[in-house]
Amino acid sequence: MITITDLDNNPVEIEEGLIALVAGPYSNDVHPHTYIYATRPFLTVTTESPDALVARLGKVPPMATLTRPNNTPVWIDGHFSTSVTNPVKGVYPASVKAVIYLGNLGPFFQQAVKETVATASAAINAAGGNI
Repeated sequence: MITITDLDNNPVEIEEGLIALVAGPYSNDVHPHTYIYATRPFLTVTTESPDALVARLGKVPPMATLTRPNNTPVWIDGHFSTSVTNPVKGVYPASVKAVIYLGNLGPFFQQAVKETVATASAAINAAGGNI
C-alpha cells in the first residue's frame, strides 16, 4: 500500500498494483496537481510531483513514460493497456500520434500521446503490456 495525500490534505491508501496511470497537471490547473488513475479509488489528485510519486511506487517493470499532447509526461502501467491505435483525425490535435486504451479503468478510458503507435506500443510492452 502507498499513502498519498489528496488535495484536501487527507491520506488516501492505494494498492500500488491498482495504479494504472499517473499524469501531471493539465494546462488549466491553477496549482501543480498530479492525477492518479487506479481501479480503486478511480481518481486521486495530489500536489506531490508526478515523477516523485512514480519513483515511490517502485513498480517492476517500471511504468512507461510517454508524452501527453500538452508536452507533459504521463506514466502508464502496461498491464492495464488493452490497445494502442492511431488517433481519429479531427478528434485529437495534430501532435497526437497514438491513443492508448486502458480497459481496466472503464471501456472508454484513453490517453492520447505524441509518440507513434510503434513507439508507444514498445514502451507499453516494456512496462508489462501485451499489445
